[in-house]
Amino acid sequence: GSVRRSAADAVGMVGSRAVEATPQLVVLLGDKYQAVQQAAARALGRIGPTAGEQSDDIVRLLRSKDQTQRESAALALGCIGPSACAAAPDLIRAMTDPEPRVARGAAQALVMMGASAREVIPYMSQLFRTKNTTVKLLALNTLTQMAVHAGPALGSVKRCLADSNAQVRAAAKSTLAAILEVNDTAL
Repeated sequence: GSVRRSAADAVGMVGSRAVEATPQLVVLLGDKYQAVQQAAARALGRIGPTAGEQSDDIVRLLRSKDQTQRESAALALGCIGPSACAAAPDLIRAMTDPEPRVARGAAQALVMMGASAREVIPYMSQLFRTKNTTVKLLALNTLTQMAVHAGPALGSVKRCLADSNAQVRAAAKSTLAAILEVNDTAL
């Protein structure tokens, strides 16, 4: 595992000039060792937008039975950034993953995609329909971090103010304040 991890790290150091190695890095995302998976995800991020062409292959790993593969796939998509925005709906689904690290990784990937993920903000509203408090809190936190693009989710956030869970209500209040602060027209 350490040789493959070192190789992925070395490819990542080359950055965008290592684009030819992208398919091999995607294979390493499925490695049995988490350190290798994470090194491959970081390397894909350093390669940058051109690695986004492999997004479909990376998205397939979001559906793996292996938790660390799902987590590494989310990390890779986030590291690739805006050029992987086609994977945003898959990342939203991954936010409901039963493994908290995968769900958090998917949420963070959406944040890392930045403005390119703004078209999926309305779909995040579906996450508030769950009874799972953790998923709701994760969605609210993600919307807070993407507040500048979260205006379309304002109605869903307001409905969370009446949630039966006090943590969800408090998080909704913070998210609402963040959205309103950066979106003058959201009122």
